Amino acid sequence: MHEISTWLHGLKAKDGVWKTNAETVARAVENDPNLPSWKKNAVADYIRKGDVAGADAADLDPTGTSVLASFQAAARSASSLQFLVEHGMRKVALNLPTLTQNTGSTAHFYADGEARKLSLGSYTRAQLKPKNVSASAVFTREAFDNPIWQAQRGIELDCLEAIGEAVDAALFDPANTGSDATPTSIFSGCAPIALTADTNAALDIAARAALAALAAAGGDAKRAVWIASPATAAALATARDSSGALAFPGMGAGGGALYGLPCGVSAGLSAVRTVGTLA
Repeated sequence: MHEISTWLHGLKAKDGVWKTNAETVARAVENDPNLPSWKKNAVADYIRKGDVAGADAADLDPTGTSVLASFQAAARSASSLQFLVEHGMRKVALNLPTLTQNTGSTAHFYADGEARKLSLGSYTRAQLKPKNVSASAVFTREAFDNPIWQAQRGIELDCLEAIGEAVDAALFDPANTGSDATPTSIFSGCAPIALTADTNAALDIAARAALAALAAAGGDAKRAVWIASPATAAALATARDSSGALAFPGMGAGGGALYGLPCGVSAGLSAVRTVGTLA
């Protein structure tokens, strides 16, 4: 760091002005004939990396073209949000007042000349507020200063994994009623359905109860999915029926299909429950 500071002060003395653009400085370093090649590359990469600022909700780029938007997309993929979006979950813009439809429309048959009946709609006004989540980690200076992209990618993946688990833990914890800092769980207020025994038949009964509850609440089974903890997914993938065949052939340790619905896997469920969980 001292060498970089000394070099920048020398650049000012030489040109008479500060180089305020990081890319301009980095290229000047690369073109400096007085620096050895290995030092040019290391210093230039250090300057470029140091120019990446922190981010908050105000920095998100709706066009999806910025580095910050790319990181946001990566964080969404690290959690179950991407899986839910891919299977029908609707995305809602932040800070935008919206009306949530509580009841669906009803169709009626009518004879020629009869008046057509109208469905009485019920709506709730809502506004989705952004929440903040961060992951902090400690690494050696050698790893952080390493100009090789794999080193920086390793740090990024570690933080993304932590963010994904934190988001999923908040998303699926039925005890999480939300706060100014934490988003409310999609299962807040829902009563868990417990297995009566550790058998395939008991799981069938619990799954039937869950699907019946979905139908009773007006849910759309075409957009329904399961989310399993890693332990539950592994147990389902290896479960056998009485004949010795796989009981759930569509399931794998990384997810698949269960009872005709897509099934994802989230380590965030393990943070919510210490035993196998299926949401």
